[in-house]
Amino acid sequence: MVHARVLLKADQDLTDEGIAAQVEVGLVASLDPRRPDRPPEHKIDGDVEADLVALACSAPPEGRALWALLLLADKLV
Repeated sequence: MVHARVLLKADQDLTDEGIAAQVEVGLVASLDPRRPDRPPEHKIDGDVEADLVALACSAPPEGRALWALLLLADKLV
């Protein structure tokens, strides 16, 4: 959304500084269209996260020295 506003202001022949002042955002950050306007949604809720932390802090499976991400994912599912 910010990216589109910057482009509209640029079409009005404003300077970079004028665009940044009107859009009220850093110009460099606003020109990156990959930057999301809102934080990403969480894939898991607090209860699942608590289960994951408890599992990661527990002893790893027999024959393993540490938990691997794939092991944690398999066990959690």
